[in-house]
Amino acid sequence: MKMGSQALIYSFVARGTVVLAEYTAFSGNFSTIAVQCLQKLPATNNKFTYTCDRHTFNYLVDEGFSKCPSDVNNDDTLLTFWLI
Repeated sequence: MKMGSQALIYSFVARGTVVLAEYTAFSGNFSTIAVQCLQKLPATNNKFTYTCDRHTFNYLVDEGFSKCPSDVNNDDTLLTFWLI
């Protein structure tokens, strides 16, 4: 699978700062970067976006759960938030 052929490359669901489930079909440091960003998120219900190494990490924090789909930075942030 080529990274350029799909927008969604990594995702996880966490409770607080503990990742409960994650998925990627690619090799890379997505998990490391996503968890580092997760550690910095406020606990309030909100949406957050971080960009690192041409990848966008979108977070939705809701009632203590965090959801994070990551995509290649292609300006599809609205689509990615729609997915979560």
